[in-house]
Amino acid sequence: CLVVWGICYLVTQRWWVATLAGLLLAVSPVMEVNGVLITPDTYAAFFTAIGLLAAIWLMRQGTLRSYLLAGAAVGLAAGSKYNAVVVAVAVIAAHFLRYRQTREPIVSVDTAKPRGVLLRRWAQTAAPLLLAGLAAAIVFLVTTPGAVISFHQFIHDASAQAHLYATGHIAGIKFGSSLLFYLHSLSGQGLIFPVLVGVGLISLVGRWWRESLVVTIFVVCYGWLISIQVVNYSRDILPVMPALVV
Repeated sequence: CLVVWGICYLVTQRWWVATLAGLLLAVSPVMEVNGVLITPDTYAAFFTAIGLLAAIWLMRQGTLRSYLLAGAAVGLAAGSKYNAVVVAVAVIAAHFLRYRQTREPIVSVDTAKPRGVLLRRWAQTAAPLLLAGLAAAIVFLVTTPGAVISFHQFIHDASAQAHLYATGHIAGIKFGSSLLFYLHSLSGQGLIFPVLVGVGLISLVGRWWRESLVVTIFVVCYGWLISIQVVNYSRDILPVMPALVV
């Protein structure tokens, strides 16, 4: 809730908006129920929220520190639950939105080699994003040492989980449409969430459309990922709840 407060205040500079967002997340039934359970989903929600905060900060500041923080947040999210690594798309989107906003025309006296100039410019803009990726990998390995110590077992277990979610070999939690299941789960959070989704879509053409686009890209990508799975748990929507509130 505090991270959501920070994201909204960073974007809007309005304390009442930030406070309302934090309170909305605090009274969400699915957040309350899972907040007292020992599952990785609550941790994943926290670190994806950190990832969104870092992505927006990166887009506005563009400092090396902001890239490293964003990468570390992605690594922590992936270390808490593997599918939470999707928050990386928010960081990538923030990087390119910042590049689009700050890029300058390429001027070179060496007109015979424009490709080399473009290559150097690409390398300069890609370098901080690659550093963020390196930070994400390091933090993931630090928080998930089994990925190195027992590499083959790690691959086997991760593949088994992916196969399980794809085929649904668990009695009682297989549904005809995962998308409808998760939409139904969101409808159980009260009328405020469909309203917030509508407001979010409108915000894509408003003053803070870049920030809204960063959050929306994550919502769409994560929503697509869990919607193509056959096995469903309502707690799987936890990582996207902070983004919806924002």
